[in-house]
Amino acid sequence: MGMFHQALENVKDLFRHERITVMDENGDMVEKINKPEPLLNPITLLAKLTWKNWLFFITGLAAWTMDGYDFHSVSLSLTNLSKWYNVSKTDVSTSITLTLLFRSVGYAFHSPSCFSHI
Repeated sequence: MGMFHQALENVKDLFRHERITVMDENGDMVEKINKPEPLLNPITLLAKLTWKNWLFFITGLAAWTMDGYDFHSVSLSLTNLSKWYNVSKTDVSTSITLTLLFRSVGYAFHSPSCFSHI
């Protein structure tokens, strides 16, 4: 089997099936393909949510929406912010970028999993 053919099969497997290697009764390694479970109907999954699940979902969606609104409102007022603070637009956009980058760093240092050993 050529390298191109193998690469093509691997790409197809990403979207179709899971390829696993198992040992048969003779001790030989054999590749098998597991077919994925069929997808569930999303309406059925939504019907299984409790009122508490819906509340968590709506709260998260609202927070995500407000975060996006806040980010874009600051980005759109870049010129006004640079005039107000007497700095360049590059400095303001750099501070926005660094703020977004360091949010994940702060979470990594202050998340509850960091204190699980205490």
